[in-house]
Amino acid sequence: MGLSRAADFIASNPGSNVLIIAVELPSLTFQRKDITQANLISSILFGDGAAAVIVTGQKRPGPQILVTETYTFPDSLGAMGFDLRDSGFHIILAKDVPEMIGARIKELVHGFLDRNGKKREDIKGWILHPAGRACWAPLNRN
Repeated sequence: MGLSRAADFIASNPGSNVLIIAVELPSLTFQRKDITQANLISSILFGDGAAAVIVTGQKRPGPQILVTETYTFPDSLGAMGFDLRDSGFHIILAKDVPEMIGARIKELVHGFLDRNGKKREDIKGWILHPAGRACWAPLNRN
């Protein structure tokens, strides 16, 4: 989302620069007394991290943001997130997230490419949110 908004800003302000800083601290959701599967799995799967990137509207060599798109899965509000309680943040992590994404990813990617006049063979590399192998496996099937 940050890269998409940066691309939008630069389109409106040619030649400008945007600094994006992303910090995720999922360890803040770990609850010592919560032995639910969601709490334990999230503490195993998700690690704290930070990254930064400068997106520029100036002519430079390197990757370019040509087009962006966002898709929100219907009825997915309770799939992932946080519940703030007196004891702090608690993770919300539905078991079916990989299946939910995996069931639609091929259709979503092909639709995106079609709308932009491209085919999978035109893409030299992908930058994707990891979300687990099960989510992306349908892309490897014809």
